[in-house]
Amino acid sequence: MNRIIIGGLFTALLLNCQATQKMMLPDSFVRYAKPQKSVKAITASGVRLKTFRFPNEPRGDLELWAASVREQLEKTGYRITASEPVGARTLKGILNETQAQYQGNEFSYLIVVFVQEDWVYTIEAAGEKAVYNKVRADILKVLETFEVD
Repeated sequence: MNRIIIGGLFTALLLNCQATQKMMLPDSFVRYAKPQKSVKAITASGVRLKTFRFPNEPRGDLELWAASVREQLEKTGYRITASEPVGARTLKGILNETQAQYQGNEFSYLIVVFVQEDWVYTIEAAGEKAVYNKVRADILKVLETFEVD
């Protein structure tokens, strides 16, 4: 079952069904794509932040999707450093923060999962650990401003 869910999750992430997702960005981030239905931003040092939306299929609740994401991260070599509930304006979510080695460098990766009836939303942020840590507090603060129209 988890393989089906994870397969659906990552396929849907690639397709990124369109929805209006909004988030206030910290001063250190700038949008790097034309205004569209999702948020895509980057810092001068390369830390990226993106939002995604995909159908809640197979149907699952927040705990199921968050556990599936966490399981997939662990299977692919990410070390979970934090897993906790978070709140946005009208949504409750679960944050997973990880670290992993890539080409000799330590990287940090954050993914927050929100479920709203027929849709699953994610916010992802990633960057080299040293530069990610400089903007981490800003990222955590803006999670609270995420909303969906």
